[in-house]
Amino acid sequence: MKALLKIFLVALCFVLVGCSTAHPVSSTEAGVSLSHEGYKLEKVVILSRHNIRSPLVEKGSVLDNATTHQWYEWSSGPSELSLKGGVLETIMGQYFRKWLDSEGLIKENTRIAENVRIYANSKQRTIATARYF
Repeated sequence: MKALLKIFLVALCFVLVGCSTAHPVSSTEAGVSLSHEGYKLEKVVILSRHNIRSPLVEKGSVLDNATTHQWYEWSSGPSELSLKGGVLETIMGQYFRKWLDSEGLIKENTRIAENVRIYANSKQRTIATARYF
């Protein structure tokens, strides 16, 4: 899964962000695994969606009563990010942090606020996702 995610991100980086030829560096000189002859990765755009959230419907709704079987009891309100979703988003944020460091884009122990912009709309699940990430 991580290998597939990295392949997707590599494609995303080169398609959406592109690479600058202003500072051509060979992959051996840069020590960056995503570098290509004459190119150096300088920026990354990551588009993400909230993680695991509870259903959009509330208890007592038509969908809630569609079966006699009991539905899973969520730890969060309708359409909100779940606790497990928050844990998984934290893990994803840690993975990206280490990946950005390994690619030479953000050095370890650098203030993230100076180098990263995170945007979330006004929905609870997206704000919570951004905070956990």
